[in-house]
Amino acid sequence: FFFKQKTAYEIPKRDWSSDVCSSDLVLDRIEANLKALVIDMEAVPVLDSTAAVTIAGLARKARRQGVKLYITGSSETVRHELMLHGARPPLVNFKRTIGNALTAFRTLQSQRLSPKPS
Repeated sequence: FFFKQKTAYEIPKRDWSSDVCSSDLVLDRIEANLKALVIDMEAVPVLDSTAAVTIAGLARKARRQGVKLYITGSSETVRHELMLHGARPPLVNFKRTIGNALTAFRTLQSQRLSPKPS
């Protein structure tokens, strides 16, 4: 899922091939004002090193573009593989559910928009 203000984009599971998921293709095909990217890993029982490296690269590119990356529903095994290959906080924000990721992102956005006390 890709979140740009009130709009969400989803890449269907059938499209999650290595070609579609290269970090350049994923972020380059989304609008420039993208604010957050949520990758739901709930249906992913195992992640190989190539996928983990690709997601780590996506996380680095997202950070350079000012996009918050959330990974939801990942098992302990998948999370370990991701972190082993560089997809770890603060580049990646792990949340249990998509709803938790949305709540965290909205909270962060509201804190950024709130006037600072003088």
